[in-house]
Amino acid sequence: MTKKNCKKCGLKIKKDRVYCDTCYLEKKLKGKENDPYHNMGGMF
Repeated sequence: MTKKNCKKCGLKIKKDRVYCDTCYLEKKLKGKENDPYHNMGGMF
Protein backbone atom coordinates (compact mmCIF):
# COMPACT_ATOMS: atom_id res chain seq x y z
CA MET A 1 0.00 0.00 0.00
CA THR A 2 1.49 3.30 -1.01
CA LYS A 3 1.53 6.03 1.56
CA LYS A 4 1.31 9.73 0.91
CA ASN A 5 1.61 12.80 3.08
CA CYS A 6 -1.07 14.87 4.76
CA LYS A 7 -1.74 18.00 2.74
CA LYS A 8 -1.55 20.17 5.86
CA CYS A 9 1.09 18.77 8.22
CA GLY A 10 2.99 16.27 6.06
CA LEU A 11 2.28 13.24 8.24
CA LYS A 12 2.29 9.90 6.41
CA ILE A 13 -1.25 8.72 5.70
CA LYS A 14 -3.18 6.24 3.54
CA LYS A 15 -3.14 7.10 -0.14
CA ASP A 16 -6.91 7.54 -0.36
CA ARG A 17 -6.93 10.31 2.25
CA VAL A 18 -5.98 13.96 1.93
CA TYR A 19 -5.45 14.84 5.60
CA CYS A 20 -4.35 12.86 8.64
CA ASP A 21 -6.98 12.30 11.34
CA THR A 22 -5.89 15.27 13.45
CA CYS A 23 -5.94 17.78 10.60
CA TYR A 24 -9.17 16.31 9.26
CA LEU A 25 -10.95 16.73 12.59
CA GLU A 26 -9.54 20.23 13.02
CA LYS A 27 -10.71 21.15 9.54
CA LYS A 28 -14.15 19.67 10.20
CA LEU A 29 -14.54 21.63 13.44
CA LYS A 30 -13.35 24.86 11.83
CA GLY A 31 -15.68 24.26 8.92
CA LYS A 32 -18.65 24.00 11.26
CA GLU A 33 -17.80 27.31 12.93
CA ASN A 34 -17.59 29.03 9.57
CA ASP A 35 -20.75 27.42 8.21
CA PRO A 36 -23.66 29.86 8.69
CA TYR A 37 -26.24 27.08 8.34
CA HIS A 38 -24.74 25.10 11.20
CA ASN A 39 -25.14 27.97 13.63
CA MET A 40 -28.78 28.47 12.70
CA GLY A 41 -29.64 25.18 14.36
CA GLY A 42 -31.17 23.82 11.17
CA MET A 43 -30.70 20.27 9.95
CA PHE A 44 -27.90 21.00 7.52
